[in-house]
Amino acid sequence: MPRSIGAGLAIVVPQAVGDLAESFARECDPKFRLERPDRQAFEGALVKLGIERSDAERLAQTSGRSWSVIRRHHATNPAIYQPTWLTNEQAWALSTLCLVGSWNSNTKEDQKIVARIAGRPYEEIERALAGLATLDDSPVLRIGNI
Repeated sequence: MPRSIGAGLAIVVPQAVGDLAESFARECDPKFRLERPDRQAFEGALVKLGIERSDAERLAQTSGRSWSVIRRHHATNPAIYQPTWLTNEQAWALSTLCLVGSWNSNTKEDQKIVARIAGRPYEEIERALAGLATLDDSPVLRIGNI
């Protein structure tokens, strides 16, 4: 018999502005939300890690307050410093993702716009991004049809 969502299970929903997940997150108990820290909190955490205040200010601004960006920036291991998706043959699709941001894969109009911007068939873009999403530390995230 299937268990209900509330029966001792936890759901983690990655969230970014504009995601459909945003409305779901609003319904969740606020004590369970893991939101990106504000700039001052992020700077403070970097300083506590031993980074000079001026460097912490710069890193907080240039990293988008992303711990994975900070991790990559300070890595000595080449596999972390230069992730596999960076040199993957499907990385060409990231430029389209950066330009468009997000879209609804079930909307034909969105598909046409994305294909036109990329200058490639929509199915090719979806395949490339799906391949990138399977790699470690992927820059691609799919939530439902978004």
